[in-house]
Amino acid sequence: MGLAVTFPAAAQELTAKQYKEVQRNLRKKSGLIDSIISNCATQMHARGRISSEMAASVGADEKGAARIYCSRLFTAVAAERLSLKDFNSLERGKPTANADKILRGG
Repeated sequence: MGLAVTFPAAAQELTAKQYKEVQRNLRKKSGLIDSIISNCATQMHARGRISSEMAASVGADEKGAARIYCSRLFTAVAAERLSLKDFNSLERGKPTANADKILRGG
């Protein structure tokens, strides 16, 4: 699975099987989460997905918001704090209450 190059900018929902594989890989493969966070932030900047509203919601300036967002997102995925439903809601641009809480640092 091309995880490092597809999250989150691919805007595709994952199946339950894919999501479990992602969680397992994030926990077991040393250095993978750092690589994904870096790639995620780079893609968000490249695609103009950072807004002042998003930056304010994560408590950072626009330059640092993507890294914080991606870090909170993938740390929560690895720790099983973010469900598949939560993750897919973000891909649709309609975050669940849990996803919103996690991305705000809760």
